[in-house]
Amino acid sequence: MDRRRFLLTSLAGALAAPLATGAQQAAKISRIAMLVPGPSTCPETSTTRVLRRGLAEAGYTEDRDFILDRRCFPTDDTAAAVAADLLKQRPTVFVAGGHTAAITVRNLATVPVVFAAIDDPVASGLVRSLAQPGTNMTGVTDITTQLYPKRVEILKQALPTLRRVATLEAPVGYSMRGVRADIDSAATALAIQLSHFTVRTAAEIMSAFETMKRNGVEALIVMQSPLTWSERTRIIDLALMYRLPAIYPWPEPATEKGGLIAFGADQAALWGEAARYVAKILRGSKPADLPVAQPTKYQLVINLKTAKALGLTIPPSLLARADQVIE
Repeated sequence: MDRRRFLLTSLAGALAAPLATGAQQAAKISRIAMLVPGPSTCPETSTTRVLRRGLAEAGYTEDRDFILDRRCFPTDDTAAAVAADLLKQRPTVFVAGGHTAAITVRNLATVPVVFAAIDDPVASGLVRSLAQPGTNMTGVTDITTQLYPKRVEILKQALPTLRRVATLEAPVGYSMRGVRADIDSAATALAIQLSHFTVRTAAEIMSAFETMKRNGVEALIVMQSPLTWSERTRIIDLALMYRLPAIYPWPEPATEKGGLIAFGADQAALWGEAARYVAKILRGSKPADLPVAQPTKYQLVINLKTAKALGLTIPPSLLARADQVIE
């Protein structure tokens, strides 16, 4: 090889090397898709902040190591279209918040999926067992439907003379028959007359409250669903306007939005664990081999500011049991 040809070859190699290195670095950026219930504007929530923080603690820096593509769906029937759009971006890992998101992704995706806040992933067909998922999915349960009888008891303790209670629910992707039976049984044992209100759209929520008040309902149990989560702020405002003490299945309505009482799994712990699962998958673990985690902590939150606005005095015995009291 003559000297001129050698110099040209060497120069070409030197120019190509940085480009190749840059391409390799770009390829290391993982895309994390996240599908959660919420308004179409998809505002940032505390659970998303926990996920980001968990990934940072695991050594992953956003925009350097991963891109988080987060989308929301307001109702069950909008979830599939949003999920399909997310999948067009070819995510490395898919994070599904709640039952509807997980079921939707199961039907559409083969990418690794980490779910959070799922009630019963085995019964839903998401995994074969909690110990050995055996599918492309794993994550964290919240067993929220098993807690509704306890929420009836908490309402009764907060309002000892309580007689008439309503549930506010929206259709979800699994049967509520067993859940209703458990709530009805708990209410009967406490001499509470229970009525169920189902809303399918946000527009129906106001009329549901009007009917509750007209029928003499004294308190409200908000059921978990994409619609009630998306419209939680409006539900809290209406509960205050119609002077209906309410209990919610997630801590956030009481801690951040002004809901009276909340009782459920610690969402920060759930989503922190979900972040650790995402990090494990990014490092090469398979969802099929990662046992589904279960909650170890539940939070009872009482908002005394809201109690005062409703003219209520919460018994000291219940306040003493609360994990957090908002004053």
